[in-house]
Amino acid sequence: MLTLEPKLQKIVENLAEDIREQKCVLLIGPEVVQIDNKSLIRHVHEALLENNTNDILYYYVQDSLFLFRDENAKLDAPRQIKKIYKNLEFTSDIYKKILEIPFHLIISLNPDTYLADAASGEQFGVNHNFRFFRFNGEASDEVPEATKECPLIYNLCGCVNEDESLILDYEDLFQVLRIALGPDGLPNNLRKKLKEARSFLFLGFDFEKWYSQLLLQLLTGDRKGRPKFALNTSMAESDAKNFLLHQFRVEFLGNDEIIFDPLYEFCKTENLLRHLKAPIEIDKAAIQELKSLIGNNDIGKSHVPYRTLHTWHGIVRLDDATQAPL
Repeated sequence: MLTLEPKLQKIVENLAEDIREQKCVLLIGPEVVQIDNKSLIRHVHEALLENNTNDILYYYVQDSLFLFRDENAKLDAPRQIKKIYKNLEFTSDIYKKILEIPFHLIISLNPDTYLADAASGEQFGVNHNFRFFRFNGEASDEVPEATKECPLIYNLCGCVNEDESLILDYEDLFQVLRIALGPDGLPNNLRKKLKEARSFLFLGFDFEKWYSQLLLQLLTGDRKGRPKFALNTSMAESDAKNFLLHQFRVEFLGNDEIIFDPLYEFCKTENLLRHLKAPIEIDKAAIQELKSLIGNNDIGKSHVPYRTLHTWHGIVRLDDATQAPL
């Protein structure tokens, strides 16, 4: 176990106690995963921009939002964004560690489903619930209660799998803030858990963004006196940092290695870590063979056991009538 200075050791021990008692909320921001030194969502949005210069009049880099040529251009964007996310290939150990530490409630500001996918049966097999905020129609749909036995993963900024929930321009962002900051914006079970929290751990946030500060008010406004620790942030010394430090009691602790890794190691020594199953190894050559055989209506010629095929999420689903021979 890493040797920490007394103050940081106390923080780690308190966070672990809060996690054990389901009193610590983990909040994940856009900077948690980076590609080419950019946040994941910025990487995706810039890929969309590169392929749609005629449909996008302007791209606001600071907030990673668009100004579209017209409504049709905006309606077409989610389809392309979904494809970009689907074709991304990257690995991140942080998702595995997040799932191993038994947080009961994880709130993400990202629209992707990578964490929920990692928790799925095809990967680490963590019993969980996944929900997301909708700013159009059914924003406050109730959610299951969050527990460490069955954590709730909640996307506050929509989900890539539902077009209408994505935040693409300032109009969408204002809608989210208007509804979310209202009295009935968040589901009751979620608000209840936020009020019960003793501590908040922010991972991968850029608090220089004005709307990040509003969301901080939304999520922790009723718990201003409770400790909040921010890791992996790009916030420099500034008036905004001083404001967050004094108004919301946010303590900026530097990169992940300062607290998150020691927290993981401490939970390990305390036997707090959640048991994960080994992810299923996928044979890409076999998948390609199956795609070809299915396309030619020759699935019966496959030599891949059908018992395995059922576990390949999003690739092949075989029913009893089309089982491949063993």
